[in-house]
Amino acid sequence: LLNKWLSVEIIEDEHDIDLPANINEKQAAALLEQPAINLASLKATFGNDRSSQQNFLKFYQQHSLPIMAKLEASISAENWQTVNELAHTLKSSTRGAGAILLAHYCEALEQLAQENKNQENKNQEIIELDKKIKIEFNRVCENIEANFN
Repeated sequence: LLNKWLSVEIIEDEHDIDLPANINEKQAAALLEQPAINLASLKATFGNDRSSQQNFLKFYQQHSLPIMAKLEASISAENWQTVNELAHTLKSSTRGAGAILLAHYCEALEQLAQENKNQENKNQEIIELDKKIKIEFNRVCENIEANFN
């Protein structure tokens, strides 16, 4: 049983990409051209068990919707500590779901919220990033509905 988790398996996927620590705008644009759920990342977490993939993605979708609502409310209230915590929570589960670009945006939001000390320029960056997160979250949900139900 441990060999399943300890072995290194190369996963072939037409959407497999090398995941840099930071995704630049060019890489983000390239990710927008691919499905929102990266199959290689999803398989790295769940293997080829389609049922486990579907169950997790359904769970992810159900539990992420309230987090997204709380995140929006916290940004509006400029409650940066809560924004930081929610972005971190969403980032972690999003990575498990194979949504690489959304996880990147969540990580960037987490960092901005951590750095934000009532600085107007940071607030605008957070608002712009929040827009990207909403768009990408909708894309992830559409991809789940179309391919994993």
